[in-house]
Amino acid sequence: MTILIASCTSNNFGMPTEMSVAADAVANNARSAAEETLADEQDQKNKSSKKTLSWKPSSQAENNAVIKLGRDEELKPEALDISVQIDGFRARVVIDGFYTNPHNRNLEGSFKFRLPNGVVPYFFAFGETATSIESNLKTPLIFDTPNQPLSRLSPQSLMGQRASRWLEPKEAIMVSREKAAFAYNDTVARQVDPALLEWAGAGVFSAKVFPLQARKTHRVVLGYDLNLNRFDKDLILDLPVTNDSIQKRINLFINQKAAKEIVLNRIIKDELQAPVIISKNNELVQQTIEGTDFNGIRVTVKQHANVALMGQDEAGSFFAKQWKVDLPATDSASHPRAVFALDTSLSASPEKFHLWVKLIEKILLENESEITEFSLLTFNIHSHWWKKAFVKNTTAQRQELKTYLNQLILEGATDLASALNSAAAPKWWTEESSDNQNSNKQFDLFLLSDGAITWGEKESFFISESIKKNINKFQTVNQLYTYRLGQSGEDIKLLTHLTREIGGGSYQLTNDTDLDQLATAHKMVPWKIESVELKGANDILISGRPNSVYPGQLITLTGRVLSELDNKIVLTFSKGEIIKSAQVPITIKIDSSLTSRVFGQIAVNQLESIAALEQKVASAFANHFRVPGKSSSLLMLESKEDYERYQIKPSEDAFVAGHKQISKIFAELSEGFAETLSDPKKRLIAQIEKLEKMTVINFSLPDSVSILIDDMPMNIFNISANEKISEKIDKQWVPEKYLQNLQPEAIKYDELQTEALRRYKKYSAQDAIKVLSSLIEQMPSDVAIIRDVAFAAESWGLYQQAFNLHLTAANLRPYEPQSYTYLAKLAHQLNNNDLALIYFEMGLASKWSNRFGDYELIHKLDYANFLRLSSTQETNQKFYAQDYAKLKLNSLSREINLTGSDLIVAISWNTDRTDIDLHIIEPSGEECYYKHNKTESNGFMTKDVTEGFGPEMYVNKSAPKGQYDLLVKYFSSDQNKLGLKTKVLIRTIRNWGTNEEIEDLQTVTLENQQQKQLIAMIKI
Repeated sequence: MTILIASCTSNNFGMPTEMSVAADAVANNARSAAEETLADEQDQKNKSSKKTLSWKPSSQAENNAVIKLGRDEELKPEALDISVQIDGFRARVVIDGFYTNPHNRNLEGSFKFRLPNGVVPYFFAFGETATSIESNLKTPLIFDTPNQPLSRLSPQSLMGQRASRWLEPKEAIMVSREKAAFAYNDTVARQVDPALLEWAGAGVFSAKVFPLQARKTHRVVLGYDLNLNRFDKDLILDLPVTNDSIQKRINLFINQKAAKEIVLNRIIKDELQAPVIISKNNELVQQTIEGTDFNGIRVTVKQHANVALMGQDEAGSFFAKQWKVDLPATDSASHPRAVFALDTSLSASPEKFHLWVKLIEKILLENESEITEFSLLTFNIHSHWWKKAFVKNTTAQRQELKTYLNQLILEGATDLASALNSAAAPKWWTEESSDNQNSNKQFDLFLLSDGAITWGEKESFFISESIKKNINKFQTVNQLYTYRLGQSGEDIKLLTHLTREIGGGSYQLTNDTDLDQLATAHKMVPWKIESVELKGANDILISGRPNSVYPGQLITLTGRVLSELDNKIVLTFSKGEIIKSAQVPITIKIDSSLTSRVFGQIAVNQLESIAALEQKVASAFANHFRVPGKSSSLLMLESKEDYERYQIKPSEDAFVAGHKQISKIFAELSEGFAETLSDPKKRLIAQIEKLEKMTVINFSLPDSVSILIDDMPMNIFNISANEKISEKIDKQWVPEKYLQNLQPEAIKYDELQTEALRRYKKYSAQDAIKVLSSLIEQMPSDVAIIRDVAFAAESWGLYQQAFNLHLTAANLRPYEPQSYTYLAKLAHQLNNNDLALIYFEMGLASKWSNRFGDYELIHKLDYANFLRLSSTQETNQKFYAQDYAKLKLNSLSREINLTGSDLIVAISWNTDRTDIDLHIIEPSGEECYYKHNKTESNGFMTKDVTEGFGPEMYVNKSAPKGQYDLLVKYFSSDQNKLGLKTKVLIRTIRNWGTNEEIEDLQTVTLENQQQKQLIAMIKI
């Protein structure tokens, strides 16, 4: 059975009053995350069930965008101009933010924008305004004059309306994600001004913007669509903005058709102000709100009828309709045994964690007579069992749980896949139960997490199929239940995917439900969807692709319009032997420019779940309907010539979007498609094929290697996840300063580094990497940060963690070849020689950009070293490519001709567009570096790398005896960024290619530019 909610919903700013107050209290006490989470039980039972709608402030509010210039500096907006179009249940929001660079040099910024849940932008533009900082902005910033909504907020019109106030503004276009990232980074290296908007994890989009001209003001425009919330019969839009006292204007355009009236509330200091009726019975309402004191608004469309949206674009005509499932409700008893998996990562934040813990308590309390025993697992990048046993569901045990939760620290990234596999098959339970083959091992699994994965496996079908294998093997999980409490950053698609594929329900805290109702929602028996029909339409989709629904659930239906629509959608459901039909009326229609993108977003969400099978179609739909995400990004370049240089051309996406039917694609999937999507061998082959299609890098793997890959078994391609064990670190064991600064969106790099080193020395490498993983939790798509943490993991012997991090970097930046070297060497460390060989071959499969210097030579040296070592290495795993490896070693040795070299020193670093020079002072005092790259002793230095990540290498085949000083000079860093620390990975190899070979590895952090830093002294 599967119970699902619609996955295309907006964030619920409104909550029942008791929940809003609870969240506020925790928000004011940032790191007391788990304190006072379990209230007096009898008091809870006696609480009033009366529901009112209040404003829910958040420490991670939506629409509060800044431009980060480095680790600790950021630009806040000086003014915000916001336009809002509301048609029925759908709204379009366009935000103009004005930012000034106060520095005397051009900079690159990272524009991070947290969006409401389930929302993706459709428009992004950036440019310099005609205003400079020298004017001091003494007079109010002049906003544009609002126009009518349909012309003002379409992508085709937004640029023209701002043309007179910008200097050469640029609009982003939709491009495949890999091509967009390559074009962006290569363009920045040439000091021209692109911008790139990418998906950076659930609820967050990150845009690199360059150049932020010195002492100039810039305008960033972002547009997105979202669904309004429902409260009884009303539709509600909550729109938070910054608390800062800056100029703010919100222009409202509302289609009031079929509604009684429009009510507006200002929000001042997170308090709802008195409501004002701004319209009654007008079809189109226009209102402007201006000022500096408000930090949000609420728009309520009163007593809104069930309207359907109608619209069209180049891909055809579409409809969209919401329906609150009106079917008879039937409850069943809870399973007597429950396991709770509780997210304790950095992003759990005080608000989320408090609500999750409160929900756990209510589930145990409200179902006390049915859930007789339970266990609890907490997780970030590691998982910890509260007790390795099921305990009785009693007041005493719940009180003991409270004490345990009070001591937890919310830190680290989120490895949901590993946690769910542990929770689905607890070793202490499956091994104990195996002694009695007739014992019932089943339990219900309750997941309390936002589902935003930043660590470990991220692909949805890989996760669900792995969990299903564990469940089937041990016969454990009866049903999986997930919850969405309206907090920022929830990955709706993943949470609904898990319950659909594994079986269970995904429940949402809406404006007219509360935690007491959620605590028993899992008992509701679902209705299975048998069919959906609407005369005059086809390709009908339901958001989230549910198999089943439950009474009271809000679903969004959309589809293609072929002819005159019937006045009702007919849905047929079953529950056991009961068959029931429901009719959803389509009598009141609103023509809206927002309709096609409702269809497009739902379609793209479904296609991206099977992107490995339908990549071209997924990209075409994403590009046409302007839905950036895992398939495509919004990219802007300087000129038409730049787009041509990177072979970014207009394609026939509208044709594909108009003719490919999503429902047919899923209907034609083979029965075992989920297993295909979770095949690690096919995933690597797909990665190689994607590289081969990137014509700008001319990637081509030799046929012999492709044949080798085809012949290798699947287990070669799976770096198995070892159980990650670390200490449970309580709050009293860490410095108070660290706890105080452990805030989402506000963590400090240096403080994390300090605490990580302290934990490494006192506890273990696993505890140290958990601390550093908070950097990735906050910046999951920042490749420099990912490599930084990967270097640390490798230096601490955590090769599997380092491998997974470099794999993430390779997927984000497939055109940066050093990732393939790192992956190859780490696969070798993990005793997977076949996978190591494949990645070494991938590093040789292209003539990489000149900015990577003599990468090919250094990579060949590493490859040859691996081949030599693997030929004599004893391992339990068969080396399938051993014969090929012997032939390859002979050819590489001839090409390199460095066997027996007395000394080799190689460096690489983690930050792009950075110039680090390697200097070697030989025993004679002669210095070898880029300006003097050959010495009297025949030592030589490879090509100077001034723009990339390295590498640079010194080689001396017959090194004179004596001391060699190894120095690095931090010649220049990325001048477009402020404050990002550069780490250098240094490898020294003596007697390369012989039985006496010795290799040392170390990582150093560079602080001061223009200074040489002594990093090692070696005696030969």
